[in-house]
Amino acid sequence: MFEREPFRWGLFLIAICAAGCTGVQYRSPAAILPLVHVRLYETGIGYFERHGVPQVKAALPIPAGHLDDALKTLTIVGENDLRSTIGLRFPSTLTRGVARALAGLSADDSDSVTFVKLMQTLRGKRLQLTVSGQALVGRLVDVSDDRAPTASDGTSKTAAAARTAAVLLLTDDGSLRRLALSDVSALHPLDHQTQARLRSAVGGLSSKGGRRAQLLSLLAKRDRPIRLGYIAETPLWRATYRLIDTRAGRSSLRGWALVHNDTAEHWRGVKVSIVSGRPDSFLFPLAVPRYLRRRLVHPQRRLPTVPQLLNTTPDEIWGDQLDDGQSDGGSIGSGYGSGSTSGRGSGRGVKGMVVRSGPRASDELIVGNLASYGRPGLPAGAPFGYTTERGIDLLPHSSALLPFLHAETEAQRVTHFAGFAAAARRVVVLVNRTQQTLPAGTIAIYQQGRFVGESYLERTKPGQRRFVAYGTDVDLELQVKRVKQTESVKRLVFRKGRLEEHYLKQTQRSIELSNRDDQLRTVQVQLPVSTNAKVSGADELDFDGDHNKAIAIFRVAAGVTLQRTLETVEGLVRFTSLGGLNLAVFDRLAKLAALSVAQRPTLERGRAIAQQRKTLEEERDRLHAQVRQRTEELERLQGHLRAAGGAKAAGPLVARVLVVEDALAKQRAKIGAIEERDRQLERQLSSVMRQF
Repeated sequence: MFEREPFRWGLFLIAICAAGCTGVQYRSPAAILPLVHVRLYETGIGYFERHGVPQVKAALPIPAGHLDDALKTLTIVGENDLRSTIGLRFPSTLTRGVARALAGLSADDSDSVTFVKLMQTLRGKRLQLTVSGQALVGRLVDVSDDRAPTASDGTSKTAAAARTAAVLLLTDDGSLRRLALSDVSALHPLDHQTQARLRSAVGGLSSKGGRRAQLLSLLAKRDRPIRLGYIAETPLWRATYRLIDTRAGRSSLRGWALVHNDTAEHWRGVKVSIVSGRPDSFLFPLAVPRYLRRRLVHPQRRLPTVPQLLNTTPDEIWGDQLDDGQSDGGSIGSGYGSGSTSGRGSGRGVKGMVVRSGPRASDELIVGNLASYGRPGLPAGAPFGYTTERGIDLLPHSSALLPFLHAETEAQRVTHFAGFAAAARRVVVLVNRTQQTLPAGTIAIYQQGRFVGESYLERTKPGQRRFVAYGTDVDLELQVKRVKQTESVKRLVFRKGRLEEHYLKQTQRSIELSNRDDQLRTVQVQLPVSTNAKVSGADELDFDGDHNKAIAIFRVAAGVTLQRTLETVEGLVRFTSLGGLNLAVFDRLAKLAALSVAQRPTLERGRAIAQQRKTLEEERDRLHAQVRQRTEELERLQGHLRAAGGAKAAGPLVARVLVVEDALAKQRAKIGAIEERDRQLERQLSSVMRQF
């Protein structure tokens, strides 16, 4: 054994305790291998590192429900520590299905576990029953589980039920005893295997299996320290920030981390690290034994395992032959079946549907790039990491708020309008001047030592700006006095089955900004324009990358109403599908100055086709109206025909019905021909417009 080795190898017993569950107590707290470091991640996992000299019995407090996580991540940190260990050992975990099978119960988890059902699984076992204070030893033959009779009022007669439920016991002296189940107060299996099976089964049947204490054994040298680590599920750590003005006119960003000790262990002098990184982690069923299903190979001839004449005779099998027909005495049959279904489907939209999409930035008319006024963050930000300088003490199921950030930052307080009709909001334009990515969290804003509002800071890379709104500004007002818009089409293109109109949209807005404050104010107005635009009339331009919006900036002196004319020019494009190219569209396009000399003949051919399609559409509408009228007439005639008693009683009505039905058939045929002709014209129009 290892005790005889000169290095004194010892069995290091590590208790898998329910540290993450309420109400679990450690019997020997001094035996816990000391926790020295906890690293918390944003993905809801924690890395626990322990260091110490293994004793004969030491506890590693991991919730039993986290055993799989520990097994797939447990590592010996130091190379020398690895040489001090030779393996792990722990009791196998039972699933509820295995536990029920060990207990002899059905696989149905909804089936309740009762005293009678457990006794029935012990048939043939040698056991000791306590009956009316007397001990009886023997083998259990059977347990009856008769249903309780029901009284006239619907209630169960429990006394009668207790008398009908009985236990059959073959005692050691050879007598068969029938005992009332109500007289049996205790049952004790006498063989150790049955006892172990029941203990394992009952443990696996527990509804709080994740809280059960288990033992994870580590074979290690007892005279050498060891450092090991593993992950376990932990509460998320969350960030909360404070933005405070300093006396030097700068802004200080302070970050706090809310951490939780959701274990039953008292953290003593533990260093805590918080990490904004998001390593992949997953649940994987590793601890429970798993089995592969093997194919059953058996003789072609079915051979039973129970002897045919075990409990019967040939005469009983043959029977009395009271029926008049012939019988061969029985039959054996078997069958196999399988089936599968599958289906596929596809569909297409209505051909010729008119599709007109809203305007978007033109790729033919490049006016400007408002996005260039923004200041994006660095392309890649380092994950945030912080470790406490000294270890902290934290009681079980307690929380702490730990400072993790104190740095000067760039913060500009402005008034922000999300649109020309929006209310004024107080906003701080915050720039991350640290070299690390800041995790998302709440932020409280302080100005001149006073709380002025709070908001939520999204995850922010180094150098990235955030527009953080924290309150309503009642001192600033924006009014639009006049709006003038004009459009001028500059280019026409037909591609991908649709007409593109590239145009310039010019907008003039006369605005007034009123500042009732006693200080100069910086005002931002979010512009409803695309990035492909030019803006004039503002003191400065900016761009909000979070919302992909351009911003006009104005500086309004104290107590002043500022009047400005804001002009924007956008390069836009709108689309019209092939089905939407009707006569009115061609007439409008013919008046455009942007139409080149080479495009006009193509436009005329397209207009001629559109004219034919309009004529067909009018004819089709007229035929549809006639079909509706004749359908109503046919329904009326058929009603009269039924009232007259049928064809024999109303010969003229029948003739009229036939005339109307014939006319309907001809009109529907004409409609079909018109629709086919319209599809031909649409194909011709597509061919013509591709030359546009």
